Amino acid sequence: MAIYIVVDSSGAQYYADSKEEYWFSLALWAEKLPFDFQVPIDGGTWRPGGYVLDFLVYTPLPVAVPVQGDYWHKSELDPKERFNMSRLERLYGAANVMPIWGSEMPDYEAVLAWVKRELK
Repeated sequence: MAIYIVVDSSGAQYYADSKEEYWFSLALWAEKLPFDFQVPIDGGTWRPGGYVLDFLVYTPLPVAVPVQGDYWHKSELDPKERFNMSRLERLYGAANVMPIWGSEMPDYEAVLAWVKRELK
C-alpha cells in the first residue's frame, strides 16, 4: 500500500486518504492554485456532527471540493453526505461547492484536466 503525502499552501503536511486526493493536490500545485487540505467544518472529527472537507481551493473565492473517490463513496450521496453537501453550500454558496467523483479521476491527467476546466 502506498503512502501519499499532501502539502497544502501553508506548508502543512498531511497523509492523504487516497491517491485521488494526492493527484488533486498535485494538480492544484501545477496550476498554482492555493488551497487548504482537510478543513474542519463545525469542529471536524473532534466534535459530534462535525465534518472534514477535503479541499478548500482559493480561486480567489473559496471553492469547497470534496473528493468523492470510489473506495469511500458511492455513485450517489447517502443522507449524511447530502447533509454535508448542503452544509458546504450554506457556508460557501452552491456555485462554490464542486465535488469531484471517482469516475472523473481515473488518473492524474484526468484530475489535472478537471482542475483546469472547473477551477481556472
